[in-house]
Amino acid sequence: MKNKIKPYCFAIFLGIYLFSHEKIISSKISFFLKQIFIKRNMILVLFGISFFNFCKSSHETFIEEIQELVEQEKYEKASEKLKEKLQFPKDRDELLSAEAPESTRIIEFSNDRLKLVWTEDQKIFFQDLAAGENNSRSLDQIPSNLSLSQNANYALVEYTMQASGGCRYVAISLKDSSLSYEAGAQVSCKSRGSILPDGSKIYYFVDDNLYEEKTVEPRKPVLVLQKEKSYHLFLI
Repeated sequence: MKNKIKPYCFAIFLGIYLFSHEKIISSKISFFLKQIFIKRNMILVLFGISFFNFCKSSHETFIEEIQELVEQEKYEKASEKLKEKLQFPKDRDELLSAEAPESTRIIEFSNDRLKLVWTEDQKIFFQDLAAGENNSRSLDQIPSNLSLSQNANYALVEYTMQASGGCRYVAISLKDSSLSYEAGAQVSCKSRGSILPDGSKIYYFVDDNLYEEKTVEPRKPVLVLQKEKSYHLFLI
């Protein structure tokens, strides 16, 4: 009788055992879940670091390519690569327009990169990114090219002449409609003209001779540099 365990003692002992066993299992499950959470977060962190390093190395590679092209004096190719990079769409980019034009856009920047000019079919758009100014103008026809003044307030628009195969120039103001002047000479489409920052004069080549022309009537192209002299200067 003395060695018999009393029923209530056995019940207490069984309760303590079950409670301890449940606590052990619960702590093991909790530890296991924590391990899974830590491993998952580590994977995400490592993925983020790898992605950042990939982007960084990609950007560095692009910069090295541009520097190499500049060192090799391949300026046109370097300029084209930069344009492609700038034109490549990004998530934060602003759409130029909701609908794509039928013709290829011509996109140019001012020297300080604060003014953007682009064409859409028979229209030209001006945007001052710093001042928040916008303007647009209708054009005579779809342009084949354009040259901006240094401040991008004026443009020398190039149009292809289908009959002759040459090109004609029209100087315009981009901020308003104060200037619209057609040059008095037909030019080669292979060369590009230029326009002064105040829009007062344009320069272009005809048969490798450099001409200057004021953007006021009457049209008076003036020869400023002959072919032989320009070739001589190039040799010097």
